[in-house]
Amino acid sequence: MGIADRVIAGDSIALSETDAAANYPVGQGWTLQYVFAREQGGAAPATQSLDANGEGAVAAAVTAAWAPGRWIWSLLATKGSSVRVTIGLGGFTVAPNPLAATAADTRSQARRTLDAIDAAIENRASATDLKVTLSDGRAIERIPHSELLKLREVYARKVSAEERAAGGARSQPRYLMSF
Repeated sequence: MGIADRVIAGDSIALSETDAAANYPVGQGWTLQYVFAREQGGAAPATQSLDANGEGAVAAAVTAAWAPGRWIWSLLATKGSSVRVTIGLGGFTVAPNPLAATAADTRSQARRTLDAIDAAIENRASATDLKVTLSDGRAIERIPHSELLKLREVYARKVSAEERAAGGARSQPRYLMSF
């Protein structure tokens, strides 16, 4: 039951809930439906009804409109307008469509900051990198080198945690040594 942990915007999603269809049969007046919504709101939920066998699909054109980020799903069984049962719920991440032409920077705030700090440390920072402002209001161009090194460790940990949570690979190699 449910949706994969990661969905690419623009991909179709096959849905199969045969157990739910057996427990909530169409012949007895039940309707099965998935509801998809952004975790942080801002968009109308998308719905997808399932057939009598518990089968259905979310079209590629539907997911193409989904914004990247965390989404939640609910599988509902309804009978008329007075009975609703939540059969399952969960969450998934929508990743941007790699084929969509966009100039948007899809990196997280932590990743953008870490990249700007790295560029400043390595003396290859662009004017844009140097203007990156931290949460305390300081621009990278105004932070001493020794403090940038400490901030790099902080942001590297944040990025690593984001990547682990997303199931992605580490951005920095990890070396284990024993003496």
